[in-house]
Amino acid sequence: MDLSQFDTVSAADRGASLQLSHPLTGAPLVDEASKQPVTINVLGADSHKYTDLLHRAKNKARAALAKHGKKAVRTAEETEAEELEVAVKCTVGWSYVSWQGQPLPFSEANARMLYTERPWVLEQVQEFMEDRTNYLGN
Repeated sequence: MDLSQFDTVSAADRGASLQLSHPLTGAPLVDEASKQPVTINVLGADSHKYTDLLHRAKNKARAALAKHGKKAVRTAEETEAEELEVAVKCTVGWSYVSWQGQPLPFSEANARMLYTERPWVLEQVQEFMEDRTNYLGN
């Protein structure tokens, strides 16, 4: 088996499109007017950007450890904030996302707001990014 054919890093760097699912029914979400899928484009967990963001977080924790001379414990809030930031920075676009009846233009600020206000969206994004099968074959 030629393992070079499974280049998860390049695939994750290209990103993939997640179709959001209804948080209760699991049905794919579709824009009512256009009948197009509601999608979020994200880089994968093997991407250079994702791993760079994780390295920064780990280095920050190490620096705190070195500064205080003991094990620096990150709070749940700090960990969640880092995870949110990774998802935001690895989101590279979206289609047919609306907020309060209006199209929501893609930006990091809007991604942060959406993921904070609707944790179920963040959860779907995080699960998608971690699943390599979403990137192989793209």
